[in-house]
Amino acid sequence: MLMTIARKLVGPHALNSGFGLVTMFALTGVVASLVLVQHGVNLSPPAMF
Repeated sequence: MLMTIARKLVGPHALNSGFGLVTMFALTGVVASLVLVQHGVNLSPPAMF
């Protein structure tokens, strides 16, 4: 699901470059942090695992 959204945002050609990977990881981190904040999870390292 997230991969499909990332492909639509940056384009298939950009995913093959370093910029595409960085953008994908950045989007994943932002989405994950938003989900954790919405669930009220403390963002301390033990809560990540």
